[in-house]
Amino acid sequence: MSILIAIPLFYDRYKRWKRSRQLRDPFQIKFLIPRVTEHKVDYYPQDKDIHLLDELVLPSNSEHDVMIRMVPRLDLVLNELQFGCLGEIESKPEPLHHFNPYIKEGKKRETHPDTSMSHYKDYTNYYHMEYHDKTYHKNDPVITGLRMRTKEKGTYRFWVCFIMPELATENRVLTMKVE
Repeated sequence: MSILIAIPLFYDRYKRWKRSRQLRDPFQIKFLIPRVTEHKVDYYPQDKDIHLLDELVLPSNSEHDVMIRMVPRLDLVLNELQFGCLGEIESKPEPLHHFNPYIKEGKKRETHPDTSMSHYKDYTNYYHMEYHDKTYHKNDPVITGLRMRTKEKGTYRFWVCFIMPELATENRVLTMKVE
């Protein structure tokens, strides 16, 4: 009888352990260069295909639209997304506002920290987008855009933090090179 009780308990612990491991790296993240017909960028040659990059090269002292493609590795719920570059505040690229590259017109096209209660920048220039239990489905790509202001030349790690009800996790796999 005790083995019949132990198996479900072990299985439940295994499922919780497996989910906690998956939550440590919940998204595959890449910089996105859209098709030339979808959204114009001036820092990468565009054609009829989308391009997914681990490293983005931007000119210094300029502003550019940067798109990020995130693919959830599992079904999950987010309370907040945070974006930014690691480094000294005075020199690292700074996110200015969020935009949706696939909306042509409308209030949801751009969201600015000074006009939205759910978007803000903190004193370290990380961009926060608050959600309340927003659901993401496994393998369903999410595209988001940030208007970035570059400053000094250098190589910066692009940082994304996912705040979930279970835990907060961060991803530093992308690189932003400013030349």
